[in-house]
Amino acid sequence: MTAYDFEKLRVLAIDDNRFTLSVIKSLLDTMGVKTVFCMSKGTNALEIMKQWQPDVLIVDQVMQPISGLDLIRQIRDSDSDKYSFVPIVLVTAHASKEVVHRARFWAGADAVLVKPLSARRLFNCIVALYESDRTFVRTGDYFGPDRRVKDRPFEGEGRRAEDPAQDKPEGAAVAAAAADDGDLLFIGVDDDADEPPRRASA
Repeated sequence: MTAYDFEKLRVLAIDDNRFTLSVIKSLLDTMGVKTVFCMSKGTNALEIMKQWQPDVLIVDQVMQPISGLDLIRQIRDSDSDKYSFVPIVLVTAHASKEVVHRARFWAGADAVLVKPLSARRLFNCIVALYESDRTFVRTGDYFGPDRRVKDRPFEGEGRRAEDPAQDKPEGAAVAAAAADDGDLLFIGVDDDADEPPRRASA
């Protein structure tokens, strides 16, 4: 496995569940991430990002008063060179086709990470983000990663099985199938491979 140094990585984690935030912070700590800023609400996330400029954003899907998908959409629509292009991971316990579709084509998330979280799954996710060539596009009312990119096949031992429904909960299987035809990184509950997955890229 390739060695990665995450010591200088700046991560902003947003979740209205303080226990989940503590889990995310602990997992990042095991990866060597030294700088983690945690927020329990996404309402002032844009202001924090202007001042702090994180390298990666981890957002829970189900939050109040603003959901993770709505927050991601706000960030992508902000037209800020400082944070509109930040890699964003949506964390969810509801791996439905609708959630993945909205994350891909409406909000502009880079990745969907399915609960329960693990250090290896989070590691795989962040590595895959940085090994990918992230091309952004604006089409109609969407701004975010270009979903039309399919120039390079998925590589590595972390690749999903050809049958996404095999040995997966039904929701995760549906979501994996929804994500499989584009460059959204979908990491399901059984994707704890030793090698990080790689997405198609430009």
